[in-house]
Amino acid sequence: GGALGPLGAAVTTAKETVHEYLIAPFTESRQKDLLPPLPTRLRGKELPTLVIALDDVLIHSTWDRQYGWRYVKRPGADEFLRALAPYYEIVVWTEQFSLMDTVIVALDKHHAIRHRLYKDGMVYRNGRYVKDLAHVNRDLAKTVVIDCSAANATQQPENYIIIPPYAPAD
Repeated sequence: GGALGPLGAAVTTAKETVHEYLIAPFTESRQKDLLPPLPTRLRGKELPTLVIALDDVLIHSTWDRQYGWRYVKRPGADEFLRALAPYYEIVVWTEQFSLMDTVIVALDKHHAIRHRLYKDGMVYRNGRYVKDLAHVNRDLAKTVVIDCSAANATQQPENYIIIPPYAPAD
């Protein structure tokens, strides 16, 4: 029963059960590994991974009553993706859900983006969802993130390059 006897063991079991069923499903990524394993033929010679935030880095989204959601691509985004594709495994991570797939497909004219990650791959920490690279299934020493939110970098700040958000003038 531990130092507190049977009551202490019961409390510990209750805490673990509450965490497993009531807290973790809403705070932890539902997937252990967000990216598929590297093909065995690439192991040892894999490209570094470049994770790029979609929201306010590659695109800016706005909503109004007349047109609904509209998306504006950051100037130079096409050239940026095309230039880096031969040298990086490019992953786009949006803070939205998979409904953004059509936007990502439209953005990726040159098929530079190898993987897409969504909000369901984020973890809940200190009152907000953040991108935790521990679940990306890549060597963190070879992983770089470009994001416009320093709040997303709380888990692995050394991997982040924080840039100003893209907000086009109306």
